[in-house]
Amino acid sequence: MERFDTIIIGAGPAGVTASIYAHRSGLNYLLLEKGAIGGKVVTAFEIENYPGITKIGGSELALDFRKQIKDLGINFKREEVLSVEKFDDHLFFVTTNKDKYQCESIVIATGTKENELNLPKEAEFRGRGVSFCATCDGAFFKDKDVVVYGGGDSAMTEAAFLAPIVHSITMVSRHELRGERNNIEKLKAFNNVKYLPNTVITSLLGSEYFEGVEVLSEGSKTSTIKCDGVFVYIGSKPELKFLNHLDILNAKGYIEVDNEFRTRVKGVYAVGDVIEKELRQIVTATNDGAIVIHTLHKDLNK
Repeated sequence: MERFDTIIIGAGPAGVTASIYAHRSGLNYLLLEKGAIGGKVVTAFEIENYPGITKIGGSELALDFRKQIKDLGINFKREEVLSVEKFDDHLFFVTTNKDKYQCESIVIATGTKENELNLPKEAEFRGRGVSFCATCDGAFFKDKDVVVYGGGDSAMTEAAFLAPIVHSITMVSRHELRGERNNIEKLKAFNNVKYLPNTVITSLLGSEYFEGVEVLSEGSKTSTIKCDGVFVYIGSKPELKFLNHLDILNAKGYIEVDNEFRTRVKGVYAVGDVIEKELRQIVTATNDGAIVIHTLHKDLNK
């Protein structure tokens, strides 16, 4: 069984940065990722707030991450982590879908998964009318009518991507649009986008094919929106079942850390979107990834 100083779980911006700093620090490390390198970056339409890059597509930035990992010779394996077990104060077992490893410490950087609607027919229509990624599925809705559900930055940036492609967008949100002013102004420049604030989706319509959504607005007013698809952006949450019985989560399901990204369990660290934080951005994730290796290196030296 291979043994490492640390295993980094997740190859989004935080995990990739952590692996780069682990590599530079001379640690014996392993980076694991079950999906695409870049995490949610892959699905972002445009990124305009990353220093040194005026504008870049998310998939392009993710490819740059991948190239950098390859060029540096980062010790990376595409495997899904199934469980993490604490053996003693200095040893953990990490079991994946392909192998089992030992390590002295773990960095959790697995990000979050989009919240679902939790409505009947959602699973049936997923990929056939219900989508969570405009940049992935937008081309299938060319010249069609769609709903974008959400009123934050993610919903607005994805709606701005869809607007030139589709016939019309109805933005349904539980509140008024809120987020960066630049995103709001960019979206309002399109004349094929209309807004339904203070409204929730209550059901998905259609039998064999997706036909629209039913919504509930202020004053308990119910109405139907006929559309060809709905794109859902109503927040996200961590998926951390692989942690088994490690007591490191707070009441909201996020990992609790100190200001140097240590959890309550010695040897376990967490960075990026899996921790409780006010701002979830690429730049804050990369910051986390750099600091956590500095912390981990200090702790290992002790």
